[in-house]
Order: sequence, then structure tokens, then C-alpha cells
Amino acid sequence: MRTFPNAAVSLLLALTASPAAAQEREWVTGTSETGVEMMYGTPDSDDILFAIRCDAKSKEIFVGFAHMPIGVRNGDAIDLTLVSEAGETVLPSQVTYLEPMDIWLVESTDVPAADLRRIVTGGSALNVMVQDGGEEIPLAGAAEGFEALFSACGPQ
Repeated sequence: MRTFPNAAVSLLLALTASPAAAQEREWVTGTSETGVEMMYGTPDSDDILFAIRCDAKSKEIFVGFAHMPIGVRNGDAIDLTLVSEAGETVLPSQVTYLEPMDIWLVESTDVPAADLRRIVTGGSALNVMVQDGGEEIPLAGAAEGFEALFSACGPQ
């Protein structure tokens, strides 16, 4: 399994999980000539808990979750499960330790757009889970950003 390309890594380099910041988290959309990214975190900060990135050229979707699973090492393969009222998908993922930032990242590449679209647009909350826990992320306020992401990188 390959890891995020440099552009996606730069997007996720500042992933943190500050309790104070968690209360202010929301969906933020970023667009560029290379694609669209949806990030759940605290605006104008380094706090990004979860991100989805579309590479518009390759039509590939990447998912990243800032989480340190218990009992894993850098490079280990684990499953990342995404669940909403609309269904569930299990993504093969790799655990990456970003040493300069002291951040653990669970990352999935080449995510099926149809499955992801159904899950993130068909519910009010997204449960992001790995073997030892996860996070519930509200989907309110994300519809427009996901429309842009899937227009660039997914089935209509």
C-alpha cells in the first residue's frame, strides 16, 4: 500500500487532538488545481482530526485520521472503519508516524468514491473507528464541500 503523496502529507502534517480545540471543530474545504480536500478540525489552527483528499488528476481519494492505535508500529496495516446512518465501509489502511510533529496517522489510499459518498452524504454523523476506538464526527455543514470533492473525484 502506498502512502499519501507529498501534497496530502503537507495537508495532514499538523494533525493534533487538543481537547479544547475539539469543541470548535468543523468541516473546512480546501480547493486547488490539484484537487479538493475536506478537513474536520479547528479553523485557523493546526488541529485536523480527519481529512479526505481528492487528487483530481488521478481521481484517487485518500483518507487520513489522526489517531495512535494501541499496539501498532509505524508501517503496520490496520482497518479503518467509516460508519454513518447510510452504511459502513472498511478501508485497508497503514499507520504512519510523522516524527517531526509527533503525530500518528491512519491513512487509506484509493478509497472507493461511491462507498464514501454514500456514507458521508447519507447521515448526520460519521463514526471513524480503528481497532481500539475512534471518533464521532458530525456531518452538518459538510454537504457543499463533499459535493465539490465528489464532482472532482467521484461518481455523480
